Amino acid sequence: MTALDDCETLSYDEETERVEDALKTLMGSEVSLANFRLTDFNFTGTDLGGTQLTGARLTGTDLTRADLTGTVLRCTNLKRAELEAIREDLSAVLSLALQEVPAIRAALVEGKVDGGTYYGESACLIGTIANARGCDVYSLGSLRPAPSRPIEHFFLRIDRRDTPQTSPIARLIVQWIDEWRARTPA
Repeated sequence: MTALDDCETLSYDEETERVEDALKTLMGSEVSLANFRLTDFNFTGTDLGGTQLTGARLTGTDLTRADLTGTVLRCTNLKRAELEAIREDLSAVLSLALQEVPAIRAALVEGKVDGGTYYGESACLIGTIANARGCDVYSLGSLRPAPSRPIEHFFLRIDRRDTPQTSPIARLIVQWIDEWRARTPA
């Protein structure tokens, strides 16, 4: 793993465009950007798989369609990171599972989500919906297991026992659910 020292804040401007390109090139080689401040970078479509981002500050960073497989995000600040496609996909799923939204939120808060499995007491988003309905994941009507869905891919970053207090991903999803509930008529 390549380690980069946490020496200063990196923010996007014309000079740092070269830094961004260099970082994108390194991403495939398991880079550690732990505790880095990466402000306003654009990693759209970049393979961040295996990247160590523990404690990184990704304020304003665009992660749309970035591959986060194997990426470590513990204690990462995702404030204003560009995750709109994932958020929109979550809204679409919630709209198809109105009655199960409280169960999804509760599972996240209680650490009963395991983004890597469709079955069991702790399951991914679609598995949690199926658990709440008391049915199989393939009996959810228009909702089906779809590992390529942005929100399902995002849920892969949640391990059993992760809660909003221990996982920035779980915290962000609970926030999105609360915002969705506030703007969605009961």
